[in-house]
Amino acid sequence: MSGSKEQSQLKLILVGLLIAGLFEIIFIRFDELLFNGIAALVCLIYGYKKYATLTGKIVLWVGLFFAISGLISLFVVRAIIFILLLLFLLHYLQKRREPAEIKPSFEGGQEANFVTVHGPVTSRLFGNQSTPEEIYEWDDINVGVGFGDVVMDLSNTVLPKEESIIAIRTIAGNVEILIPYDIGVKLSHTALYGTARLFDQEKREIRNQQIAYKTEGYEESSSRVKIVTSIGAGSIVVRRV
Repeated sequence: MSGSKEQSQLKLILVGLLIAGLFEIIFIRFDELLFNGIAALVCLIYGYKKYATLTGKIVLWVGLFFAISGLISLFVVRAIIFILLLLFLLHYLQKRREPAEIKPSFEGGQEANFVTVHGPVTSRLFGNQSTPEEIYEWDDINVGVGFGDVVMDLSNTVLPKEESIIAIRTIAGNVEILIPYDIGVKLSHTALYGTARLFDQEKREIRNQQIAYKTEGYEESSSRVKIVTSIGAGSIVVRRV
């Protein structure tokens, strides 16, 4: 009961802070935050488009600074950070007084084996990357990228006789996937702002949309690749090689 009561009180506090934050934004600091938001948006868009240049990188960081400083300047954000730090400290002190005892249990008496996967592309916050130009061993891809482009060439690997998975999530960047002609393709793509070009189709604009595509005879293909991508801002290109 006490835990449920504490959660209810915490929810009320967060709702109260949210209302206070909206009041601060709308009635007290609207002009200031509007200018800060526009400046951050302009810098982020310009920095993303010119990211390959030094000026673009600098402008992108300036935009991130404007955005973060604008958020931190809000009383509600600082209050939430303070509450989270306080809850973490209380939780830490409680665990120090009453350390939890954990007894591992493995089904069938066998220990679980965790394997670190080193794929051709990896999760990273900044930077462009691509699969090796030489032959590489295939393993399913599941990566998250902050800012940067990803190019995957499947002609330099051998896909298994089953469904392979490619899952890529990016904040801002372009994704290009090159696929041999004999491979079946199933795609699910989501983007807030960007474009998509699939094989011989015309490039199409995407605004907060999800699109799906599947090649004819996909289920009967001996080798198939399922592509799931999510991009904040950027383009996706899928073509044959």
